[in-house]
Amino acid sequence: MPSTLLEAAIRAETGKNSNRRLRSQGLIPGVLYGKNIKNESIAVDPSEVTSILTSDSGQNTIFKLKVGKTKVDVLIKDYMLDPVKGFLKHIDFLAVNLADVMTFQVPVHIEGEAAGVRDFGGVLDMVLREIEVECKASDVPENILIDVSHLGLNEQVRIKDLSIAEGIRFLSDPEQMVLNLAPPAVADEAEEEEEEELGLEEEESAEPEVLKKGKGEEAEEK
Repeated sequence: MPSTLLEAAIRAETGKNSNRRLRSQGLIPGVLYGKNIKNESIAVDPSEVTSILTSDSGQNTIFKLKVGKTKVDVLIKDYMLDPVKGFLKHIDFLAVNLADVMTFQVPVHIEGEAAGVRDFGGVLDMVLREIEVECKASDVPENILIDVSHLGLNEQVRIKDLSIAEGIRFLSDPEQMVLNLAPPAVADEAEEEEEEELGLEEEESAEPEVLKKGKGEEAEEK
């Protein structure tokens, strides 16, 4: 069950100027929405939101949001960052029913030292860092843990090779590669190609750049 509690204040005003006043008070604007609840414009402490986003379960964390006298189970559906300084500018909370089946992007974590790395100097290449799963909101795992200690040179792990708890289903293609252990020679060639590409990018960067409006700037209008 969710144990984290985040308190939110209801916003009476919205818009660019109101959002600036909120941020000057150390808060950020947000919205709460979901099935069978009233949409609310709210304000929250960004440091508490950051703590949730940087936790082991990250954006999949389900926690309690207290709005007035009401507590709702929620997760962070979306958020916006300042494109230059990187601080939080806006946050969307989705109310969830813990019994509802939903889709989640779950991060891939590895444990152990691969035999091909230890014995032959191979390079472990992470192809997928997240895998899409379907499960009840109450059952979403913090991560998908893969033991790579048995992995030798030129061996791969695909989604079909993974095991997961009962009640959780992989939605991604079972043949999709998750990680690969490349031999040193292949790794060196990849590094050379990357260096060549980097050299081309540096040449192209000498050309005038066209600045584009970032998504974070649009959040001011909320």
